[in-house]
Amino acid sequence: MLKTTPESYSTYKLLKTHREFLIGSTDYLKNSNHTIAFIGKVGVGKTTAISKLLNLIDCSGKELLQTGSGRTTVCEVEIRESNRISIEVEPYSNDEVEKYLEEFSTYIENKILKKTSQSEKSFTLSSEIERALRNMLELKIRRFKENGKRKSIDDAVELYNSCSSKDEFYQKLLQRINLSNRTTTEIFTFSDSKEWIRNNFEEINNGKNKNVPLPKKIIININENPVKIPKINLSFLDTKGVDETANRQDIENQLKDSRTISVLCTSFNDAPDKVSTDILRYMKDSGLTKYISKRIIILVLDKNGEAECIADLEEPDLEEGREIRKDQIERDLKNSLNLDDIEIVFFNSKEDDPEELISILINKVLALRKEHENQVETIIESLDEIEKQTNTQLSSEALRRVRESVSIWIKDAENIQCNLKKILPIYWK
Repeated sequence: MLKTTPESYSTYKLLKTHREFLIGSTDYLKNSNHTIAFIGKVGVGKTTAISKLLNLIDCSGKELLQTGSGRTTVCEVEIRESNRISIEVEPYSNDEVEKYLEEFSTYIENKILKKTSQSEKSFTLSSEIERALRNMLELKIRRFKENGKRKSIDDAVELYNSCSSKDEFYQKLLQRINLSNRTTTEIFTFSDSKEWIRNNFEEINNGKNKNVPLPKKIIININENPVKIPKINLSFLDTKGVDETANRQDIENQLKDSRTISVLCTSFNDAPDKVSTDILRYMKDSGLTKYISKRIIILVLDKNGEAECIADLEEPDLEEGREIRKDQIERDLKNSLNLDDIEIVFFNSKEDDPEELISILINKVLALRKEHENQVETIIESLDEIEKQTNTQLSSEALRRVRESVSIWIKDAENIQCNLKKILPIYWK
C-alpha cells in the first residue's frame, strides 16, 4: 500500500505508522506464549506459593519444588504443561564451570591460610552454587559434635592439604567433577508420579545426579496445569531468590518482556519490602512506568494470624485486616514512588483456595492480549477511513492497489480476531 501512495500525500506517514503498529499487534497475538514470573527475596515463600497454585504437592503433602527452607534453588525453575512428565536442564558451559572451580580453589586456599577477608572477597559464588558444586565433587563439610562442642571437617580442605600445589588441587577438582560424563540434559517418565518429580528435581538441583551438568535453568514439564487459558501456552517461572540486590539481568529480562506478568512476592509485615520497591523504582527509572499497572502484581504472602491480628482491629478479622494492610501498602507506594493502580493480592499458601489468585493471573494475561486486540480494531477502522480519503487523491488504478493492500492487512488482522473469539469465547467481551 505504501508503494502505491506518494510520499508527498499526508496519509503516507500515517499509513507507515499504522503498518508498524498493525504488524506488531498481529505478531503479538499470533504468539501464544506467556510467562508468569514470581520474584522475591530469599525465603519469602515464592516456591511454596507456586506449589500451591499449580498443585505441585505429592500425596504426603510435600512440595515438589521444596528442597529445604530458603536459599535452596540453585537456579531459576520454569514449570510448563506438556504431554509427558520430564525435567530439562539448560546447563552452564564447561568453561563457566571451570571458572567456578578456579574461584573455589582460591577460596579453599585462602581458607587454609586463614585469610578470612581475602577468602570472602575471592569467593563470589552463591551458597546454592557452592552446595551443588560440593555435591558434584563429593567434597562436603561434615559437621558433628565432640565432647558437647560443634565441630566440622571440610573435605575440600582435606583434599587441598594432600596436594603439593593449588594447581594440582584444581586438576583434581576437574577429575572429580567429570564434566565429560555430565551430558544428560533431559530425563522423563511415563508414569504419573509426583514423587518422581520431587526426587529427581532435588537430585538435579543439589548436584547429586552424576550424569547431569550444573544447571543454569531447570524446566519441569507437567502433564496437567490447573492454571489454563485455552490455546495459550502459560508457563510459570520461579526466579532465584533475591539476596542483596534486585539488580539482576534475569529479573530485568522478565520486567522488560511484554509477554510476562511479574508477581512481586513480599511478606505481610514488610510489604512492600525492599526488593519490591527496588524493582518498581528500577521500572520507573527505565521508562517502564506505564507498564507497571499492566504487568505487575504485588503478592502479599501472609501467614496464619498476621492479617487477623493487625493492630488496628478491635477483634480478629482476616478480610478486614487485609484491607487495612492493603490501604497502608497503597499509601507507601504513593508516598515513596508516586505509584498507584498496582494490583495488590493477598495469599496464604497454607490456607487459601488458589482459585481467586488463578483468576486474577488469567485476567492479567488476557488484558495484555486485549490491548493488542483493541489496537487492531482501531487500526482497521482508521484504514477504512483512509481508504475513503484516497478516493479524491488517487487514480482508479492506484485506488485499486490501495484497496488490495488494505484488504490484505485487514483480512490478516480479522482472521486473528476471529480465531481468538473461537478460542476464548468465555473471556471475549
